[in-house]
Amino acid sequence: MRAEAERRLTAGGASAATLFTGAVSDEDKRLLMAGCDVFVLPTLGENFGIVIGEALASGLPVITTVNTPWLAIQEQDCGWWIDPGIDS
Repeated sequence: MRAEAERRLTAGGASAATLFTGAVSDEDKRLLMAGCDVFVLPTLGENFGIVIGEALASGLPVITTVNTPWLAIQEQDCGWWIDPGIDS
């Protein structure tokens, strides 16, 4: 899905404002989140996703998929809990 996301970001003119990092240290994670507008964790199967809680604690809105136990994000208006897939 990354290739498709990169293609869409480029087509929409947002690729320069987007960073795909891979794994980062805790300190780097805090610094990165401080410079973000939104946190996105798409997944086909996540048992919890602690990084979602970290993003929320940082004050970021979150977009994650319904395969996480984070319905409260939508219920509390902290972000979006969406179906997995490119169209969502």
